[in-house]
Amino acid sequence: MAQMNYPHAPDGCQPGERVLFNALKRNLPDEYFVWYEPTLFGRRNSSRPDFVVLGSDIGLVIIEVKDWSIDKIHRANRDIFQLFTGSTVETRTNPEKQAERQKRALWAEIERYRRTDPDKHRLLRQTNGQFAGKLAVSIEYLVAFPNITRHEWHTAELRLFDMINEPVVLFKVTCPRLSPSCSDAAPAQSDWSRNCGSGASLVHQPKRG
Repeated sequence: MAQMNYPHAPDGCQPGERVLFNALKRNLPDEYFVWYEPTLFGRRNSSRPDFVVLGSDIGLVIIEVKDWSIDKIHRANRDIFQLFTGSTVETRTNPEKQAERQKRALWAEIERYRRTDPDKHRLLRQTNGQFAGKLAVSIEYLVAFPNITRHEWHTAELRLFDMINEPVVLFKVTCPRLSPSCSDAAPAQSDWSRNCGSGASLVHQPKRG
């Protein structure tokens, strides 16, 4: 059972977030850490994904959850999704683009540490060996659709499989299988405690108290 920043899914979270919260808690190994709605890199440059997962074999994974059913999606492309909301249609950022933006913001903050917090920057980087200068943990992102099955995704007339790269998608039933990779990060090291501390240093207080 994963270690969570809340003992139970907080009141007010979306149904799909609750499903994923419970699935991650129940199915991930004991040595995994899961934060629900954390604040990344402090208050001034806050970024708040739905979940952040830290594991020895996957690194740091940002997860954006979309509590949508397949019939709520009106149109979609690589930039935006349009959703039926009652009698109107609402335009949202493509969730992969949203998650990728979270990852880029995290990379930018790590580079900013080179100037603003050299000690933290050194903690997050390999300092010697073949992978010197690489991140001590990989950073990737996933998009979770707890209410949409892979079959629904593939058979939708909107060709949704062309709008989001499927390897980063968690569908209903497949949650919480996590298998991201990051080409710019060092592979998993035997010193798991150091990697865990490196990744955890990027995660701060949750949204809700």
